Amino acid sequence: MSNSKLNLTALAIRKPVTTLMLCLTMLMMGMAATQLLPLEKWPGIDIPEMMISAPYQASTPAEVERLVTKPLEEALATMGGIQRLSSTSTEHGAEIGIEVEWESSLTGKAIEAREKIDAIRHLLPEDLQRVFVYQFSTADMPILTLRISSERELQNSFQLLNNYLKKPLERMQGVSKVELYGVDQRQISIRLLSDRVASHNVDILELTQLLQSHNFTINAGSLKSATNSIRISPKGEFTELNDIRELMVKDNVYLGDVAEVLFEQPERVDGRHLDRSYAIGVNIFKESSANLVDVAGRVVIAVDEISQSPQFSGINIFMMEDQAKGVTDSLADLLMAGAIGAALSFIVLFLFLRNTTATVLVVASVPFSICITLAVMYFLGYSLNILSMMGLLLAVGMLVDNSVVITESIAAEHRNNPASTKQEKIKNILAGVDKVSLAVMTGTLTTMIVFLPNIIGEKVELTVFLEHVAIAICISLAASLLIAKTLLPLCLSR
Repeated sequence: MSNSKLNLTALAIRKPVTTLMLCLTMLMMGMAATQLLPLEKWPGIDIPEMMISAPYQASTPAEVERLVTKPLEEALATMGGIQRLSSTSTEHGAEIGIEVEWESSLTGKAIEAREKIDAIRHLLPEDLQRVFVYQFSTADMPILTLRISSERELQNSFQLLNNYLKKPLERMQGVSKVELYGVDQRQISIRLLSDRVASHNVDILELTQLLQSHNFTINAGSLKSATNSIRISPKGEFTELNDIRELMVKDNVYLGDVAEVLFEQPERVDGRHLDRSYAIGVNIFKESSANLVDVAGRVVIAVDEISQSPQFSGINIFMMEDQAKGVTDSLADLLMAGAIGAALSFIVLFLFLRNTTATVLVVASVPFSICITLAVMYFLGYSLNILSMMGLLLAVGMLVDNSVVITESIAAEHRNNPASTKQEKIKNILAGVDKVSLAVMTGTLTTMIVFLPNIIGEKVELTVFLEHVAIAICISLAASLLIAKTLLPLCLSR
């Protein structure tokens, strides 16, 4: 068997330079992957759910259900692969939730949903401006969650937070979006006085159309001469509240006579609290390809600098959640587990083998296997997250198994047949590897087969997440088997 052309151990010993170069290449690729692998708290998994939102203000739930929800439900129900469809109608509009199968293409389903909505757009109310289709993914979770509190009033601080916090953070590299919760931009509210509207016999529909026709900006083309080009853009926008109040509704009847025109905060529909007092929430999202730890680190530094600026005097910015901290803590736990495992393995193996060289080689197979695993994960498009690091943690204890068995088999062969020449030493190594090769391969493959269904099997809610644990375990075990049958015998033969 040792003379077989398919014997990896014999091939590795015959081609020592090639074997060492391949192993060093994989090691360097693994070290490069530690810098290139995206660091995330959770892997980017598309949740097979969609939310269709149709805002329709100033209506009743029954009217929303009849005019908006029913037509949308009937159109969306014709989509294939729907597991569950539910809807909610409120005075603010309609929301329809759709659950599809895990193996379905969520992007394709979202496109299909938009096509269905466009097909029945003529059946929906004319004043329904837009219908939104939202998809969900674990990659869309905020990487940082902040709370802003102060003893002074914060309800009118939208411009301050938007100009000095939100926009500077959104301009940072790797940041895709910054959301503010609990504070809104002030808006113009026109509150009709029912008694005056009735006394002046004002038609509300005509009033709405009148407001829309008097607040516009259009492009009317351009006038060109031999030397100049003048763009024409008629504007009818309101610039002051008095412009709205002085709008003539009927003969000698102005909007200010039948309504109150106010510049005020919109009605609060949600809020945040910190230490039982009113607070403003801030969610910060990263770009899909950005490194979580790098982006979060830059944002935290920027937030600290902003909090020290004069504009934020008396305003406290509190860090509620930092995903990067969870990732770095897990990475530190992985490194600590690897270091402790390596130290304990060295002690235990040395007590049994009584051979420093063999013990060092066996222990060195752990970081070697992890480096190869990281390189393969990078090329397969996986990220380093909580789940994949959990798989590496579980695999650390199993990575030395193959090397220990093969090393002990080679040591036993040397004891039974003492070698006086290099050829006899190589013969003992090949014989020792051959004796346990089938057992080692069978044990490793049996362990890998247990996790394979999570990678190539049917995708359900559990296996979608376990795939990232399984891929780390399977690749690291395969790498440890490869090292135990090639690099380890080669080093022991020298």
